[in-house]
Amino acid sequence: MPASRSKKYARCIGYQEEVVKAPKARQPKKALTEQEKEDAEIQKTVRKTTREAKKQWEETLVPWTPNNGFRFPIGTMALYKSDAKSAYSVTEKEMLTLRYESIPGSAKTFFAQEDVKNLARRKFEAGANKLDVRYDQVKGELKLFKKMEDSNRSRRKNFVAQFYGYLDPSQYRHRY
Repeated sequence: MPASRSKKYARCIGYQEEVVKAPKARQPKKALTEQEKEDAEIQKTVRKTTREAKKQWEETLVPWTPNNGFRFPIGTMALYKSDAKSAYSVTEKEMLTLRYESIPGSAKTFFAQEDVKNLARRKFEAGANKLDVRYDQVKGELKLFKKMEDSNRSRRKNFVAQFYGYLDPSQYRHRY
């Protein structure tokens, strides 16, 4: 026996009309106490001052003009841009004000850890951070690299990883 069909759409044989549910009653609006109203007003003013400080902070940012010949000195502790942004709560626009060493043929760029720390400190002092962010607290695990040599052949190999769990490819043999 063929399935029963209507003109609008196909239905299964055991289909029953949907039961229309009555809308739920809305909860009454929460009445705030005087103390809660004062706290909300204080939070509102704090957010407003933070927004204004952030606008002033962003106006002072001057981007660094990239120099292809720029190299960090040997011994510099560096990190990738994505790690710096997440660990120190800085934005892309703020990161572009710092000096960096880029790797030819790759999207990876290294930023000096001290420069990123100083940028986060200046941002904190300007009051442009979120309320719960401190410049001296690092979020997550940092993947630091130490500049060990300065050869033109492979700039990525000039930096050696300094984080836990990293296996240096030169220290083990491939099994294949």
